[in-house]
Amino acid sequence: MLLAGVHMNLDNEDENRKVNEISAKLGDSEQTKKKHATQIGLRVNPVIGGGTINATSKPSVTFKFGLAHTTETNPRL
Repeated sequence: MLLAGVHMNLDNEDENRKVNEISAKLGDSEQTKKKHATQIGLRVNPVIGGGTINATSKPSVTFKFGLAHTTETNPRL
C-alpha cells in the first residue's frame, strides 16, 4: 500500500511504528518521497466517557480503538 501511495487510517501507535519502519526502508530521497507519498490518518480516542448502551457509548480510556487522548499521549499526537 505504501508503494501505491494509498491513503491509510491507523488505529494505534504500533501500526504507526510499522508504517514508519517500512517507509524508512524505501529511502528518503525526494524522488522516493514523491513516488511513494502516503496520506495517513490516526484514529484518536477523545476519552470523553462511557455509556450505558453499547451501540451509542462514547470511548473511554479502555476503548480498544484509537489512541487515547490523555496527558501521557498528548505530546505524541
